[in-house]
Amino acid sequence: MSGKNFIRPSGAVLLRTSSYVYKIPLTVMAVRELKKERTQIEEVKKDSHFLQYLPDYSHFFYLRTPLLTPINMRPDRHAIMEKYFDLAFSEMPVYQSKKIRKLINVEPYLNFVSQNIIHAYDFWNNFFDIVELPMSSIHGDFHADNIFIKDDRLFFIDWIRYRKESSRFFDLFDYYIFFGKDAHIPWFEFWKKCISSDSRKIFNIIFTEMHLIAYALWKISEEQKTLYERNNMNKYKIKKYITVIEELTDYAKKYSF
Repeated sequence: MSGKNFIRPSGAVLLRTSSYVYKIPLTVMAVRELKKERTQIEEVKKDSHFLQYLPDYSHFFYLRTPLLTPINMRPDRHAIMEKYFDLAFSEMPVYQSKKIRKLINVEPYLNFVSQNIIHAYDFWNNFFDIVELPMSSIHGDFHADNIFIKDDRLFFIDWIRYRKESSRFFDLFDYYIFFGKDAHIPWFEFWKKCISSDSRKIFNIIFTEMHLIAYALWKISEEQKTLYERNNMNKYKIKKYITVIEELTDYAKKYSF
């Protein structure tokens, strides 16, 4: 969509024409993920909130979408996204709060902790039943490559992490962190700046330290799930996640007890 042809980590290639973008699977993993995304798109069509941001998809052995303008090419992008999040959170008073164990796929995270940071397992296993967030559907991968605009109408692509029951706070933090940090800075380093800041408001949305910690748990678990599915979890990444989770444990203990 950004005007480039490139291969995604899954093994799918994006091909651009003058009118369309084609997502074509080149590997078994890419075929599997594309099949899942097609299923997710059908679920999005039943979602009254996200349906209005769904581009016109065509799918055969590939996915085809219209060629759109990336949101990061608009100088007024933050004003556009502020308006979006005002709408996305406008129903917050009627959202039902749920334990984050119900809103996050906790299995990859807890399995990793049980195998590599066993002393923190009981803490995190209990933590998932302590913190609550308002439940809502989410896009699940809310960064610049997936947000587009045409004639002042927003469109979102890449729905493989869409969930009907999660928390829209995760999309909010995804947008804020990945649009705010430098490309070479890991998201967790920028996250640490956020939780250490005195500010507890993004656009017009008020949040707490527990919201940020829940986001980090969700983000790590989603990353680990993808790495395991693609057989890409290596020694370097194991070491990285051990360091991140140990730091996150310190933050969680600080703000929850």
